[in-house]
Order: sequence, then structure tokens, then C-alpha cells
Amino acid sequence: MTTRDENHVICPHCGAEHGDAWEWCTSEMPFDTTCDECGKVFEAWVVYDVSYCAHAKAPAGRDGSSSMRGDDL
Repeated sequence: MTTRDENHVICPHCGAEHGDAWEWCTSEMPFDTTCDECGKVFEAWVVYDVSYCAHAKAPAGRDGSSSMRGDDL
């Protein structure tokens, strides 16, 4: 069974939540770790979700300045 959570590594054997995952679970490659609750070994890894953003720029005015205001961004 594979578990997935945004805040914790969850043991797939007993369901125990392992906190502070951002400090010790930093590899995208699976590595063996032992559950503090049940003592069973499981693999853990981090998954990074990537998003790309784009924003249309307003045409520049005659003086080369943008016609967009800061609150239009």
C-alpha cells in the first residue's frame, strides 16, 4: 500500500504519522526508514509538484512604460 499526505510521512503498515518530514525526507529516490510506532521498515520519498505560470504583459506606452497598474498584476 502507498500512502500520500501533504504534511506527514504516513507508515503504510500501521498508519502512524511521522512529522517534520521536510527535515528528514528530502530525497526524490525511495529510501528505507523504520516506523517509530510499529518498528516495520518502509520506503519514503518526497514528491515535488511543479506549476508554471504566465501573465500577459500590456503593450508599452509611447514613453516605453507599461500601461498596467500594480493592482492589475
